[in-house]
Amino acid sequence: MTAATARLGATMSRRSSEPTRQPPSPSRRSLRGLDWFIFFLADVQTGFGPFIAVYLTTQKWTQVEIGLVLSIGGLVGLIGHNARRRHCRRGAL
Repeated sequence: MTAATARLGATMSRRSSEPTRQPPSPSRRSLRGLDWFIFFLADVQTGFGPFIAVYLTTQKWTQVEIGLVLSIGGLVGLIGHNARRRHCRRGAL
């Protein structure tokens, strides 16, 4: 066995004896901020969405473009909501 192989073996055995680290969980403050962001995003979609659609229609946007913009907003809200639920299930609160 060469010296390099011996060092590699010592390094590998040292790594296997180290405890595995958990990824850092998000802080309570950042989760609360995510909650408020999702809340206001939903509020904007339901209360302001129809007005945006009318405004964009007056700006010569097509129905497809308006639908795409409003759908992207809905997907962002859905992704944010699912991210929050995933942290709750893991007990990160």
